[in-house]
Amino acid sequence: MLDRIWQDLRIAARSLARSPGVFAVAVLSLAIGIGANTTIFSALDVFLLRPLPYPEGDRLVRVWGTDSERGWTDLGLSAPDFLDIRRESRTVEVALHGGARFNVSGGAEPERVAGQHVSANLFRVLGVHPALGRGFLPEEEVRGAHRVVVLSDALWQRQFGGDPGVIGTPLLLDGEPHTIVGVMPPEFRFQDDRIELWVPLSFDGTESRLYGAGVGIGRIRPGFSVEQAQAELSRIAAGLAAAYPDTNGSKGIRLVGLRDALYDEYIRRAGAIVTTAVSFVLLIACANVANLLLARAAAREREIAVRAALGAGRFRIVRQLLTESVLLSLCGGALGLLLSLWGVRALVAITPPYFGVDRIGIDTRVLAYTLGISVLSGILFGLAPALHAARSDLRESLSEGGHGSTLGGARSRLRSALVGGEIALALVLLIAAGLLIRSYIAMNSGDLGFRSAGVMTFRVTLPEAKYADASAVVAFHERLVERLEALPGVKAAAAVSGLPTLGMSSTYYTIEGEPPPPDGRQPTVGFRGVTPGYFAALGIPLLSGRLFDERDRPESPPVVVVNRAFAERHWPGGDAVGRRIVLSSGPREIVGVVGDVREWGPGSEMLPAIYLPMGQRADRNVAFITRTEGGAAALTTAARAAIADLDPPLPLYRVLTMD
Repeated sequence: MLDRIWQDLRIAARSLARSPGVFAVAVLSLAIGIGANTTIFSALDVFLLRPLPYPEGDRLVRVWGTDSERGWTDLGLSAPDFLDIRRESRTVEVALHGGARFNVSGGAEPERVAGQHVSANLFRVLGVHPALGRGFLPEEEVRGAHRVVVLSDALWQRQFGGDPGVIGTPLLLDGEPHTIVGVMPPEFRFQDDRIELWVPLSFDGTESRLYGAGVGIGRIRPGFSVEQAQAELSRIAAGLAAAYPDTNGSKGIRLVGLRDALYDEYIRRAGAIVTTAVSFVLLIACANVANLLLARAAAREREIAVRAALGAGRFRIVRQLLTESVLLSLCGGALGLLLSLWGVRALVAITPPYFGVDRIGIDTRVLAYTLGISVLSGILFGLAPALHAARSDLRESLSEGGHGSTLGGARSRLRSALVGGEIALALVLLIAAGLLIRSYIAMNSGDLGFRSAGVMTFRVTLPEAKYADASAVVAFHERLVERLEALPGVKAAAAVSGLPTLGMSSTYYTIEGEPPPPDGRQPTVGFRGVTPGYFAALGIPLLSGRLFDERDRPESPPVVVVNRAFAERHWPGGDAVGRRIVLSSGPREIVGVVGDVREWGPGSEMLPAIYLPMGQRADRNVAFITRTEGGAAALTTAARAAIADLDPPLPLYRVLTMD
């Protein structure tokens, strides 16, 4: 059997070598189709097919809070709710985590690092252990005993050169000393590939049930199912609702498999769309190669007829022609695999640092997929030409006029069908691509509510330990804005708690003079803190009243600026200026109304929003924006110098254009 296969391969190689043009075109066509499919499969394998990188990852669940009155299904858990659930549940062990960023100093050089506040049992729930040192202890969840930290391998290598003696040494996080107690394994990832350190959540018993402290994650205990765990947590939630009706009356709990939570319907939908597109590309390539083989078969009619006359049966001829097709496809697959190496690098480069992105690559699973799709493609495009060639008329092919005669009707119809199929598939791809391009252009050419051209941004976070006093925070922001405004080419500068199009924080509020709703049922509105130059820097128009200025100091009466959508929500056709709204910090007078901004991105709606003066707030984590005529590199250098004059250990990060 092996001798026959080897013989078929040698004959196939000699046959393909006699038609180098056909071979080159076919291999290149297949390489593009197979390479595209291999690239996409390498990502989908990580996101949708491969097991999560934790022991018994299928037992991990996301623990979401819900609010039936508001229709919310993906809420974090408050600290008291989490502690009650963890204590009472027998079917699932629940942990809690929340995102954070830290100014890190005490290692090689100061930097801004993404991290998480986590409950002490998070690593146990995930089934992972530090490669060096230990995880967190239950007593380190107590406020005052929580200043310990576990590092990622990357941060350990970068800041401490992989020194194993780092355990027990201090590290400054936002100016506060923390003791390093562990280093995680190099392959450990959780939630976001950028997270590089973990500190314990701390509780002192004064936490509110109204506000989320983090996102829940759980491991179903042995002997229980997800359904049983869901039933138990629903009973616990009902008990909390009965015990605390003011805060938990409409709250519930739902469990979702961790894979489904990490890679939700949007990723699955995108995966299906892209998979369909690259499959169409491969089908077009197969149809193209099948047409080439049909045309080549016409020139080989006499050769095939001679083989048949010498005793080769139809099965033997089909097998030989299929061997040529599969060999051709394997060559295309090999070249496609090389193309996919570049494709995977490009895919990883343009993909946000989402969980698992770093695992995308060419491994044995991807190699097996490429081999399988190459063989399948070879059979797909080679079967029809092989069957037609094997059914050719022996006498006609051997006759003097048989060689080079026109193709039979069946072969001609097949070639026409293949051409029609190629055109149809190509049209589908072209129409879909055209719709995507049109949507992209429409989304990015729409009115954002502000002018982004020429605006540079960067972020600075002030450590609470060093800037505990609100006046010190306000003074730093004012001094840095003044220095930025004095830079050559800078037309306007400002500080803002969060950049537009990236979403807003939200707060409960009421309108002064109106009956307040029950606790937990107040309306919410997005808000951000800004310095006076914010609206000018982004070109957001003033519609009525005034903007913030030097009058809005900590000791001055609290004020607020609202957008048009907020004013229309409460006073349609009326004037909002002079009205008062009540926030958690107390009542504030509306002094101005400005234009609406698409706060959640180009495709979002113009939602109600309010602006608070930073002169009356102590926002330590802020972005600075500058409208400038100069280049980004020059501005970044000047901004770093300005910050170094004010506070040398303070890192500047996320330097971006507003566009």
